[in-house]
Amino acid sequence: MLLPYMSRIRDLARKWHLHRIYQALRIDKLPQKRAINRLRQQFQYGSEATIDLDSSGGTAKLLVKDAEELGAVLHSKDDIGMMERVMSYANSSDLVWDIGANIGVYSVIFAKIIGTSGQVVCFEPESKSRLRLSENIQINELGNVHIVPIALGDHNDDSAELSVSVPPASGTHRIGITSGNNVEMVIIITGDDALKRYNLEQPNIIKIDVEGYEEKVLLGMPGILGSADLRAILCEIHFRIFSEMQDSDAPARIVSLLKRNGFKTTWLDFSHLLAFR
Repeated sequence: MLLPYMSRIRDLARKWHLHRIYQALRIDKLPQKRAINRLRQQFQYGSEATIDLDSSGGTAKLLVKDAEELGAVLHSKDDIGMMERVMSYANSSDLVWDIGANIGVYSVIFAKIIGTSGQVVCFEPESKSRLRLSENIQINELGNVHIVPIALGDHNDDSAELSVSVPPASGTHRIGITSGNNVEMVIIITGDDALKRYNLEQPNIIKIDVEGYEEKVLLGMPGILGSADLRAILCEIHFRIFSEMQDSDAPARIVSLLKRNGFKTTWLDFSHLLAFR
């Protein structure tokens, strides 16, 4: 009965900061979190295992070799419903862009759902994450997934600093905010320019997870956003990072930008925004 009002409820919860209490407690997830933590503690560094994730596209196999990779894959089970939701706007021959692909959990599942007639393009600038991404593509025998080793943003820069999280599988790499010695030089290109430079086609579905860089990614693709061929975007909004950057208005600007380009928006949870048309 409440489903039609959930997006509005989420908006109000954010306005009143109730989501912080919810995220801190997450009572419904405690048993799962405890189970994952136990598995991570038991997992020995240097070991290697394959974890299966089931979706509507079949079973995806993900390689893990340390506790962080294991945790990243197991936690992603919560996201499968969101992956299936955004892919419900896809046709079998569509092109999906995975921006901030990390080790490839979303990429592999997208490829399984879209099938061999479609394509997935993964944007991942960090080298170690990209290596594991490539391995996950290979173990799943996916010929329809391609890696572009760059970051997308609102400008072009052939020598940008990427702060690399340790371990890389944690997926919290950030552009322009350096910490310690874990810095990697990467290429940033706007999405519109990436189409030309890498001879890519207009995407039909986009997923974005870029640790506070999401607005810049969207600002760099006005042509892509304006195309009627783009039907849906799944974007993780990093409220905590925007707060640290003293830019708490960024999420509202992102929603406004998407709506100006003809998208409707709804919150799938307290951090994942779905835009569709």
